[in-house]
Amino acid sequence: MKIMRHDQTALCSYCRLPWEELTPVAAADPELRFDEYSVEGEPVCCTAAVAEFRSERGTTAGIRKSVKAEQTDLGWRVRWQEGRLLRARSFGTQQGADKFVQYLRQGGVA
Repeated sequence: MKIMRHDQTALCSYCRLPWEELTPVAAADPELRFDEYSVEGEPVCCTAAVAEFRSERGTTAGIRKSVKAEQTDLGWRVRWQEGRLLRARSFGTQQGADKFVQYLRQGGVA
């Protein structure tokens, strides 16, 4: 979500970086876009902003896939795919892992 400061600088409400949007040229260039689902006008600052942008348009394509918690010998692990990256994070309790899964599914930043 874009917010305006008193000096008229637009900032991302998630990461507080200056608000920038993907240009048509950047959306067409695989080296400049977030993933193959990126479109013109999409924010470029953080995955949470991208997730909100896409969910407002009825898609979560490419943001997070297969978010799941699984028990391990030492506790719990949350695994997810973010863009082209496979990521994981460990937790001591199932409750902690479940809260993190919910956070990610709501567009939280990992």
